[in-house]
Amino acid sequence: MKQIQTLKNKKEFDFVYKNSTKYRSQICDICVLKNKDIDSFYARFKKKDRLNIIGLSVSKKIGKAVERNLIKRRIRAIYSLFLQDFLSSNSAKFIFIIIAKEQIKQTPFLSLKKHIYNTLSSARK
Repeated sequence: MKQIQTLKNKKEFDFVYKNSTKYRSQICDICVLKNKDIDSFYARFKKKDRLNIIGLSVSKKIGKAVERNLIKRRIRAIYSLFLQDFLSSNSAKFIFIIIAKEQIKQTPFLSLKKHIYNTLSSARK
């Protein structure tokens, strides 16, 4: 399994928040940066590899560190499956930020996978 590329600092997150398209779901919000904005992202932050990048935002309101880390592990697993299924055939590159909401704690993995797949698929179009 390949290493997942992630957003590293506040400047990268702020750039994506400002220039992205937002998609809302019951359990998470997803910000997607695509097309011409991606070129300006790579130029501004001097990224050499043009890969699909993910950023995760899980607030302290959701729970203690153990719960937040569990949510982040689940989202990373779903994202890696999404990359294998959908984006491997498509050469387009995307930058995603997934913002977890409080309902994500009670959501089982398969339901969480379905919500995120549906939202990411609509964002991919």
